[in-house]
Amino acid sequence: MYTAPQTTIELNKRVLPSNCRWMSDSYVVNTMASYPENRNAHNKVFGGFLMRTALEISWVGANLYCKNRPKLEHICDISFEKPTHLR
Repeated sequence: MYTAPQTTIELNKRVLPSNCRWMSDSYVVNTMASYPENRNAHNKVFGGFLMRTALEISWVGANLYCKNRPKLEHICDISFEKPTHLR
């Protein structure tokens, strides 16, 4: 199942196959409180907490889309460029 034409290298002419939807139309929203055990001495969120939360949300999104139990195969390097501030 391809979304780009196979006869050309143009990627801006995508066609959505039947019974499919674009990834940009799929999302999950989550709001949670950050408790003191998820913060460091500078009142920033721990990176591990953010990574776990992102993994859980992505798992829920995959489960809703696939209707099967998703399995995590691989996580690439994760780096945090700036501290995450709390409000």
